[in-house]
Amino acid sequence: LAKLPPLLGMMVAGFLLRNIPVIGIAGDISSIWSSTLRNIALVIILIRGGISLDAKQLWKLKFAVPTLAILPCILEGATDGLIAIYFLEMPWQWGLMLGYLLAA
Repeated sequence: LAKLPPLLGMMVAGFLLRNIPVIGIAGDISSIWSSTLRNIALVIILIRGGISLDAKQLWKLKFAVPTLAILPCILEGATDGLIAIYFLEMPWQWGLMLGYLLAA
């Protein structure tokens, strides 16, 4: 078998328990509890991902990491803004605001 991370198995199990009508185990959970549990699961996923980062490796790539984090957002916002300006005929301020809102 392939060596998959346990977190992936937990996510697949949660998806199956929620979306397969035959199982119906998670159908009785209230929407407030469901929302709270999903937020907690997101926090756990983000914390586990952050803990697994290696600070020394990130420091070696100190120019690549910010470039890969910031440059795509800037380019996507500018592209969306230009599309809004030229195709939707918006003023440039509104077009760029829309572009960067969509990019966020």
